[in-house]
Amino acid sequence: MRQINYTCQCGHIEASAAEIEARNAIFSEIEQGFNRLAAWVFSPKGKNPAGALYQMLYSRLYNGVIDGFSKKRQITQMTYDRPDPRFLTMYRLNIARFSAAKTVAAAKQFNQLKNKHLYFDDFKKAVDKLGLQYNGQHLQTEYEFAVAAGQMGGLWLDLQDTKAIFPYVKYRTVGDSRVRPPHAAIDGLFFLIGSPELDTIYPPNGWKCRCDLERATEAEAQRGRIMSKQDLTQLLQSMPGGRAGESEYDYMRRNRFHVNRGRLETIFLENEMYISRFNEKTLLNDFYGADDLAAIKYLSLPEIVQTSRAYERNLAIFNRFAASSPRGGDVWTQNTVFGLPVLFHLWDFKQVAQSPAGPYLDYLTDAVSHPAEVWAVKTKDGYLQRYIKFYREGGRFVALVVESQIQAGQDEKIVNVHLVPESQINDFRRGLLQM
Repeated sequence: MRQINYTCQCGHIEASAAEIEARNAIFSEIEQGFNRLAAWVFSPKGKNPAGALYQMLYSRLYNGVIDGFSKKRQITQMTYDRPDPRFLTMYRLNIARFSAAKTVAAAKQFNQLKNKHLYFDDFKKAVDKLGLQYNGQHLQTEYEFAVAAGQMGGLWLDLQDTKAIFPYVKYRTVGDSRVRPPHAAIDGLFFLIGSPELDTIYPPNGWKCRCDLERATEAEAQRGRIMSKQDLTQLLQSMPGGRAGESEYDYMRRNRFHVNRGRLETIFLENEMYISRFNEKTLLNDFYGADDLAAIKYLSLPEIVQTSRAYERNLAIFNRFAASSPRGGDVWTQNTVFGLPVLFHLWDFKQVAQSPAGPYLDYLTDAVSHPAEVWAVKTKDGYLQRYIKFYREGGRFVALVVESQIQAGQDEKIVNVHLVPESQINDFRRGLLQM
């Protein structure tokens, strides 16, 4: 077992001295990435560094979420009948969206400053005055929050598994001099799992919040003080918040810390995305520096072969796959490139089997488990994710695109499959690039 000799300010992350040194180097590298983006915006020479910056942010923050989640939840087994895959999928897409929004917001601000300054030295001074949001210290704060939210998301799942025995939780602070008074005021109080009052104070309920929850039986809660929504509201309204004349209740609502991110299956909320109403559909493959189709088409690509099959033959394929799946019956489960299960329901399979993509269903497993690229776009209720695999069909360059639907509270499921000719492939290469 490695020796732990470092604990971060948020109290959720433990690391060795060597690990924290490596982590700080990453924060510094990302800060330099923002500086490279600013320099490129002022004088666009060579490859746009925005894509590399996005990938650094996305990778660092998502790894933090996984580190936190695994503190409270065993993630070695990811099966369709558990909520863990759904949580990690929603977390991954949320972090990708946050990272892309932050990168685009920086580029927009840099462009605005470029239009105001003729000389680079003046431009750089203006960039430096933007504040802390693009430096390593601010990134560390966001990283620590992501770890904390991931950890408490893992705890939320565990609480659901044990609430028949432990229907309550006790709010706990770290108990040191850095604990904020409003958090200290609810230390030791009991809350019913699933209640609106628990949702209101479910950690993390502030930047650098280090609070945690302990399971409690009904008898333990009865011996203490169980908070009602009215009691909690009055307590928070009596405590000072972040601004003069503001209560803690108003502070939490203003900053959207009065929500249970575990229940919402999210890390960063929309008001924390740097860009209001961020539309990632505008992010095309060139934003990320993804390979041009002209380069991909001349690679050594696998061959895809159309097989003429009757509808019954395609149905037999489904039945064969479903029979080997853990769930069986009318659902075929398949692990994706992320090591998480995706479902293919019989109804959706029948629709695809009768579509132009029907003769290519033998390649579906290959496309979702070994894709060349994975993209996602935000929808009203969640995300539409696209697994793209490039093939050669005879003399033409094509892509098999498998679309899945991802929504909070539901398993990822395949909803459509397309065989896309070269002229239309880039239409699908937009949104959040996952890999």
